[in-house]
Amino acid sequence: MYNDEGQKITYIIKEVEAPDDYSLSKEEITTTLVEEKTITTINGETGDGSQAIRISNLQTVSFTVTKTYRNIWEYQFTKKDYLLSGVKIALYAKEPDETVYKPVMVENEEGKEEHYILTTNTVGQAVFKDLDQTLDYIAVEVEIPRDEGGIYTYLEPAVGEIPDSVPAEISEGDVTAEKYNVVSRTSADGVAAKDTLSNEKHWAQIQVFKYDNDPTHNLADGTRKPVSGSHFALYKQVVDEAPGATLNFKKDNCELVGTYISGTLTDANGNPMDGWMVRYGYSGRCGQCSVLAGGDQSCTGI
Repeated sequence: MYNDEGQKITYIIKEVEAPDDYSLSKEEITTTLVEEKTITTINGETGDGSQAIRISNLQTVSFTVTKTYRNIWEYQFTKKDYLLSGVKIALYAKEPDETVYKPVMVENEEGKEEHYILTTNTVGQAVFKDLDQTLDYIAVEVEIPRDEGGIYTYLEPAVGEIPDSVPAEISEGDVTAEKYNVVSRTSADGVAAKDTLSNEKHWAQIQVFKYDNDPTHNLADGTRKPVSGSHFALYKQVVDEAPGATLNFKKDNCELVGTYISGTLTDANGNPMDGWMVRYGYSGRCGQCSVLAGGDQSCTGI
């Protein structure tokens, strides 16, 4: 109760382990003791103004993030999103009055602390549990599987970018500027908050008109005569995005996409259009170009 100088010792009361399903309290109570008395108030004071020695716990909360993607071409007609498994999502947190989110750390099976990162399950969900309801959180997409030619090919975040490595911290400015693909959970969002992180698969279309180049064969109205039945091959090549980069078509450095025949594109009524053909495809925001090669192997960059 007293130190060697006869002064009352000040004690600090602080919770070191919270009950299951409750967050560790951040409260600290400072008090002195009263000789031969059990105190229930700070410094054993009584009457008006006395403060009870009491530490409160808040229930832990959860944050369910659902990962989806949409085929932009198809979505115009179906308004359908697809659930996406196998995506890694990292959790960050900050105090409401702070401006920088720091990684949320959890204990792994070996008893070591590591960043709280989950992989979306078969129904596209990552459920972050045992969270402190007084904090603000963000969930950030940090990795997506790569499967050449599979469902993940050409998938991109609806906003921002997937970082090359998991960020050490993320500022509010990064979130506002949409630097990353992020969803947020604030301290006011209740016990079980939910949100959706989206990806998109973009599309491109190439329409080609094949015509007779001899002007003596022009139609009565002077337009070129369409030619149906010509065979074409579509190749793709990833081109360096550096300034001045050009498409230099050679079969050995291109990948065959498919073969097409002029006269197979249909109009709004489903009728074939002479000389026309079309190719739908998916493309990312990268330097990917396509080349069409005709029967004589003359090439045109599209």
